[in-house]
Amino acid sequence: MEKKHNDPKTTGDHLSDSRQDRRNPVQHFLDSVVRKSALVFDPNGLYKENRDEEIVGLRGWNLAVNGNDNYFLQSPTWGIDPWPKRRPFESVCIPRRFPRGPRPSGRGLLRRRPSSHFPHDSPHAGCWCGVYGLKSGGVLLTLGDISGEVYLFGDYVEHDLGFRGQYGYPKSLRWFWCSYCHTGYRMKDIQIPRISGATSQDLTDSRVPLSCKFCVVLHPYGNGIDLIPLSHAIEKLEYEYNLEVCP
Repeated sequence: MEKKHNDPKTTGDHLSDSRQDRRNPVQHFLDSVVRKSALVFDPNGLYKENRDEEIVGLRGWNLAVNGNDNYFLQSPTWGIDPWPKRRPFESVCIPRRFPRGPRPSGRGLLRRRPSSHFPHDSPHAGCWCGVYGLKSGGVLLTLGDISGEVYLFGDYVEHDLGFRGQYGYPKSLRWFWCSYCHTGYRMKDIQIPRISGATSQDLTDSRVPLSCKFCVVLHPYGNGIDLIPLSHAIEKLEYEYNLEVCP
């Protein structure tokens, strides 16, 4: 991957101005929009080629658990697939992932513009695919119950409010929102249901709701489910994802 990011042959920089001018004007535009991040991922972790060009965005996740009592982060717009631990999340355009079936519907789709219908790598200038990260000040616009920072690297497209990256990996978890009243709280003021053993058999890869002290009373979880501090799950995520946590 490092060679791909550093080799000028992969970026078009080795072309002379005259050759670039003779190319298709649409392709010329796409090349000018899709750029390379200076942040690189290797098996031993993230490192920076140029710290001045590090791309860190704001985004949100949901908390989820599987039948083996393993907690993980889950994208609020990409189904039940978990965010990988200790390796990057690679973006794939939805039409490429579902080439023959109906397009997914619901909260996960961006409805401002349809995705491109021809095969392409993600992110693409003419599509809305990619790993999303908002610019500074956009934390209130993030989706999900847990918000924080995300590294974006590989190819990326910049917009007014944020970026779409080829790869993403969580950097930090900083804001926690009640799943019911959508109010922000400190981690110590939020509880989650303990979903384990028999209660998790029908809840494989299930989202875990976050509850503030007020919504715990308004939304009882029923018999047989205990409430535990959110920190119980976050401490595991901090180690397993190797990220920062702001309590």
